[in-house]
Amino acid sequence: MPVITAHPVQPLLDFDPVTDDEVATLLKTVADKQCALDPVPTWLVKQCADILVPVITTMVNLSVSSATFPHSQKLARVLPLLKKPDMDVFDLKSYRPVST
Repeated sequence: MPVITAHPVQPLLDFDPVTDDEVATLLKTVADKQCALDPVPTWLVKQCADILVPVITTMVNLSVSSATFPHSQKLARVLPLLKKPDMDVFDLKSYRPVST
């Protein structure tokens, strides 16, 4: 696993907080697929939107205003995918990393 060094950043002092309506609108447009690391399926989050939207809104606004991002949200499952079907499967240059 690569070592990532944290660098101090200035908190955002001037930003427009996201609203519940904006989060609800975005949530409706999200595809019903999720990463294997997601603790809750997307379809369930959408189904419980009336309860979860205010929580998501608060979390996003706190994250942006404090210039912090939860460590648990910095993880990804990365898979090597062949760039084109006719490429050499034994050549590492034939692959691209894709996070799922």
